[in-house]
Amino acid sequence: MKAIHLFSDILATSVEEFAHDCMLLCEQHYPTIHSRGMQEDHLAKTLCRRIATNCAQQNTPLKITHIDKSQHTSQVIYCLQHEQSYIWVIAHHFISANKARRDALLNTIEQVKNKFSTHGEHYLMVIADHWFDRSKASKEIPAWWLGELPDNHLEYAATGIKLQPSESSFAESVKQRFHLTNGSVSLKHPFVRHDNQSPVLRYLFLTAIYKID
Repeated sequence: MKAIHLFSDILATSVEEFAHDCMLLCEQHYPTIHSRGMQEDHLAKTLCRRIATNCAQQNTPLKITHIDKSQHTSQVIYCLQHEQSYIWVIAHHFISANKARRDALLNTIEQVKNKFSTHGEHYLMVIADHWFDRSKASKEIPAWWLGELPDNHLEYAATGIKLQPSESSFAESVKQRFHLTNGSVSLKHPFVRHDNQSPVLRYLFLTAIYKID
């Protein structure tokens, strides 16, 4: 039980610190990221390094393995292991927010879930990024991810992004398709304006953490 709480706390902390890590990475690669978003491998490696650093500080070293892509998935997948605990990291770039890209992420989760063994502790972490565009699908992404419009949706509207509700949701799809319910999802905005340090809402990270029961 101690190990379970340890990893849960480390993963939650790592997600919070990950946004800062990526802000630094984004600044180093401007304007490439500002026009296309981050490459999935950059997303995955940055998150894995952060998790590994935080685990090492708790005397819990991790073995990091890159899972080779199959013909069924185009997303980047890593497995972080300590003894009988496994953290599966999926990175996904929403170059488009359409149904095909959403389904592609869910299909990758299915591929990863099939790799879970019947022993040990398993965690699933999903990290995705997206630049808002003018499409309805793009404006649905926050509601699709959270299951509802974010509390600060009026702040988006003030910047010209009128968020839209979504008929489906990521969490509900994961629950129905994979029977995963013990999770948390969040939205983050790593870019800030230099004049007033307010978040650049047009670019967002989507994160999800699931403890596999």
